[in-house]
Amino acid sequence: MDIKIVVKKKLSVYEARAFDTDGKLIDSLVALSESNARRLLKEKLGLVKKSKPKKSKPKKVPSSLLDSGSVLTGLRGVTSSKPWRKTK
Repeated sequence: MDIKIVVKKKLSVYEARAFDTDGKLIDSLVALSESNARRLLKEKLGLVKKSKPKKSKPKKVPSSLLDSGSVLTGLRGVTSSKPWRKTK
């Protein structure tokens, strides 16, 4: 079965329509861009498999307050400052 997808602009959105070889309407949907309309209709009809979501690294939990970034950024100026002058 051969499917033809036609995308037309209607006002500010794009309407994608899928037709079979006889010219009968199979399905349609509306999206904000032409490429998204075509892609979403193909996914809806099962012509293209959905892409796998990207894996993200788990967030590292600091073991103590000293390991957290906020404390270290606050101490940068203190550790790099010049030593105090002696008073007479």
